[in-house]
Amino acid sequence: MFPLLVGQADKQTDELTFYFFFFLTLWKTLNFTTVTTDARFFLFVSKIVTFNDPCNNYTALDQPWRGTNETGLSICDRDFNWNGWYRLVRMPESCVDESRCGTYTTLWLNGSHPQTGDGIVTRGVCGRSGSDCCYYRFIPIRVKACPGNYYVYEFVRPTICTAAYCGVYPGGGLNPSLQCRRQRC
Repeated sequence: MFPLLVGQADKQTDELTFYFFFFLTLWKTLNFTTVTTDARFFLFVSKIVTFNDPCNNYTALDQPWRGTNETGLSICDRDFNWNGWYRLVRMPESCVDESRCGTYTTLWLNGSHPQTGDGIVTRGVCGRSGSDCCYYRFIPIRVKACPGNYYVYEFVRPTICTAAYCGVYPGGGLNPSLQCRRQRC
């Protein structure tokens, strides 16, 4: 009745594919023909898709110390229980000086950010040590561009301490929640 998913599709795609075929089978079984029922079915399915979209289901990382100009702390993202999706306006795509972003080893995105229509992509994460911008290479993370000019990231636990994910915020601001209030994001 349901298709067998082959390969290593991501979990979200598996879930959405399952729901799509489940509701398609339900649709055919119940033989929906009226416009009212069709519209309710569409709204129900779209709510499932919206709920699973990480752009609508994330935790905001709004700590000012994540800014690339912030110094003086020794935050350790390894101590954080990373689970799910997190919103930053944007991670830097190039090397960040040591002792920034509230930590010693600054974590930045090794690759370009996706466009809104690209869906979820996988990117590497680098951490600087001395003059080597990508001395530490961490488990890749997943990234999605969201409407409203922000990104969500599925962060993983760094393997070393005194390492933290950095954020670059528009207009030089360091706190994305304050920036978002001004821009209504």
